[in-house]
Amino acid sequence: MDLKELRKILHENAEESGYEVKTKQILKDFLCGHHGLVIESHDDCSFYVFYDFHKEKTVMIRAEMDGISIENQCRHACGHDGHMSMVCGVSERLNQVNDFSVNVLLVFQSSEETGAGALNILNDPV
Repeated sequence: MDLKELRKILHENAEESGYEVKTKQILKDFLCGHHGLVIESHDDCSFYVFYDFHKEKTVMIRAEMDGISIENQCRHACGHDGHMSMVCGVSERLNQVNDFSVNVLLVFQSSEETGAGALNILNDPV
């Protein structure tokens, strides 16, 4: 599956804040062929991918995973499907390099629309 297909699948499977279980599985299946180390967070939906290039500094890139409810239907009306796909594109690119100027932490955050996901990430000891 390429990034365009991934975005389409994510768009068709939007889930509300805190319930992004299928979204997480779609993303992890896509990332599975990559060499990043997947680190689970302590909630059911958010997760991290860490690229360790043995550098002193680390940059973080975040994508929000939840959709919003519009007329009793959950949708990615805020572009989160695109954001997740773009971060997966970063992952693809990082797997093509042997060295990079910094370590990279990719964060796939649930519950952005409610604000709960950011708090969960900040309180996560990982």
